[in-house]
Amino acid sequence: MSTPCLTVILNQQGAEIVALYRHWDGAPETHGAELAAFLAGFAIVNGLGGNDPAKVANGMECLAAQVVSHFKDTPGNIYLHPVGTRDCGERYIYTVSQAQERTRLHVFRLARYDDEENAVLFDGPPEQYQAWLTQRPA
Repeated sequence: MSTPCLTVILNQQGAEIVALYRHWDGAPETHGAELAAFLAGFAIVNGLGGNDPAKVANGMECLAAQVVSHFKDTPGNIYLHPVGTRDCGERYIYTVSQAQERTRLHVFRLARYDDEENAVLFDGPPEQYQAWLTQRPA
């Protein structure tokens, strides 16, 4: 059974610029962990210079393109949807936004069938996601 998810990326003003749909492996232990690992340590800058860190994005639009490039390595599974897309079967919604010069990751779990109610699972820097993942109840 697949675990679909959406990854939504917001620009500096909070407007949605990317809706990336993943058909399978969208659970916090898979997609969430991969997304947090990719985002950890990213610096968001306004203009590139000669002394930029290894993980740098020239604004959130640049980061969005890097996220798509990172996850889209084969046909299928990863798709771009129009911004604002919801209710396409997603089980989790991951929102990536800017917090000062760093990224922020927000994970929202959607209820399905007779499951528990909708809930925010994690909201914080991607560098803290792995610790949260190991501490959450099974």
